Amino acid sequence: MTLARGSIEGYEFDRMVLKFSMLDGAREVPCAVSASAMDDLERVLLEISHSPSEVSNDQLDALRQEIESRGLLFKVRVLGSQVRQEESKPVSEKEKRKL
Repeated sequence: MTLARGSIEGYEFDRMVLKFSMLDGAREVPCAVSASAMDDLERVLLEISHSPSEVSNDQLDALRQEIESRGLLFKVRVLGSQVRQEESKPVSEKEKRKL
């Protein structure tokens, strides 16, 4: 599956979550990531950007272990699941008036 950039939906200050979407072909996929997960991800991405253009298998394994040890993929998946649950809930009359 190849994803393309979708749109930024906004930032939820109460949950400190950035909501955005990705495109899987014509299908829009809702996504979210917490501020703390983004901080962790930024550190890893900076490390990747400052590494040589070609890395050894050992360096790649070390990077993979760092991503797994910080639980970055888990954090992103959990937040994505929470966003899908929130979006599937019916909107109450009070919430409709806010829109």
